[in-house]
Amino acid sequence: LENLKERLLAVMNNLAESFEELFIDDGSTDGTTKLAAELAKKYSELSLLQHDRNRGKGAALRTGLRAASGSVVVVLDDRVSYNPDDILMLIKPILANCCDVLYGSHSLLPELRPGFRFVRIFNYVLTAFSNFCTGQNLSGFESSIKAFRRSAIEDIAIRQNRYGVEAELIAKFSYRGKNIYEMPLSSQKTVKKQGFWRTCQSAWFILRHTVSC
Repeated sequence: LENLKERLLAVMNNLAESFEELFIDDGSTDGTTKLAAELAKKYSELSLLQHDRNRGKGAALRTGLRAASGSVVVVLDDRVSYNPDDILMLIKPILANCCDVLYGSHSLLPELRPGFRFVRIFNYVLTAFSNFCTGQNLSGFESSIKAFRRSAIEDIAIRQNRYGVEAELIAKFSYRGKNIYEMPLSSQKTVKKQGFWRTCQSAWFILRHTVSC
């Protein structure tokens, strides 16, 4: 985390834009929170927000959006070893008014697809189903790094507390006529096994939020 902070500062200084970093502690037990607290004292750009217990990915996103003040919001997943250049690459098209929503993709570059064969198969099926329901043309259902223009997401009421938020965001952006653009990532993702039941749940979330929108 400290190495990322130093590299990110060096890259972001080229933007000529002010920025803030919000670290959401969602019940972490691996010592990362302690390091984030130390960095928050060292860097004024970093703030630490804590949940009293693990509430899930969607709940962490709501907390971060409420606290964020910038015109562009970047969401980073904790399963990725980040390359700050990827983050900068996602921000620039939004600042240039080329788009409102940009997802980073590990699926656009085949050589950067680590993980288990069945994980890739499940992801392909979910992505195809999501694209069919929403009219998007995404290469992957879940994105580890996302960037939004604040005005594109601030009026979206996020209901899902956990991983169902992925399907919810895609459905609600689609309902509002927002095309989700993608850019390839060089950041390395830690792949988690996704079983058949989790895949079925994700498919249900896709259908549910498509209909409810």
